[in-house]
Amino acid sequence: MSRTLLVSLLFASACVVNNDPGGDDAPPPVLELTPRIGTWYYAETTPVSNNCGYHVDGSAGDFVIDQATSTSFHVDPTDSTAPFTCTLSSNGAYECPDRASDTSDLHPSLDAVITVHAIASGTFSTDTRATGRQTATVDCTGSSCRQLGAWPCTFKVDYQIAAR
Repeated sequence: MSRTLLVSLLFASACVVNNDPGGDDAPPPVLELTPRIGTWYYAETTPVSNNCGYHVDGSAGDFVIDQATSTSFHVDPTDSTAPFTCTLSSNGAYECPDRASDTSDLHPSLDAVITVHAIASGTFSTDTRATGRQTATVDCTGSSCRQLGAWPCTFKVDYQIAAR
């Protein structure tokens, strides 16, 4: 290769225009994940912690995502708990601050009202799969609460969900 040709090639390659204003420091493109509408399967996989003093059974079953956008989705648990809405981030992370809330009034046998509030959070890996954690806080009000345990208490469980 001649010296002139080599210099010309080096000069030409040094003059390439970079139209990327972010250069190498630009963040990678965000892949938006919106969960699929339809029936999903839920399975608890790992108990994480429990200071409530009683056994928390793992559960599994179907639920329905009946609405989904790039910023939220709506879940119908199809069990005795109320439907709830989750917020969704562009990276597939989600938060469900009102997953479940339940109150059990133990009157008249005990002066106690037990309240459970659960939240869920996790991340979608695809539009048909996600993993997450449910955290429940249990509290008691009334004069009989002390004989029932220490309050408040919490339990956490990891889970997986998949579209059917």
